[in-house]
Amino acid sequence: MDGNVKFTKEQLINDFKAYYNGLGNLSNGTVVTIEKTTPAAKFQHAFTFVTQTTDNLYTHKSITLNGTINIAKCNGGNNTIAFFEISPKAMNDDIWKALDAVRDSISWDK
Repeated sequence: MDGNVKFTKEQLINDFKAYYNGLGNLSNGTVVTIEKTTPAAKFQHAFTFVTQTTDNLYTHKSITLNGTINIAKCNGGNNTIAFFEISPKAMNDDIWKALDAVRDSISWDK
């Protein structure tokens, strides 16, 4: 993203609710829990989250999505990188190792 984009817990909660309510064509009903956490290497800030919403596109059932967001400034602070990892799998599932490997393979110093 261009610029020094700030991420706050409150902003992320509002953005997630707007996104998932819009995606599911819901007037309301998405519940988001976000907490600050220790960032991965090369990142300065991080959050974990749980989003509970309804899959109104296919199954019409409740769905819980877990995830992390790692945030870094690059290019002398003129750009911001936000790497989102999202899965319905529990945080101890092997999928997180694969998602972390993708995250760790990103290079923005060039």
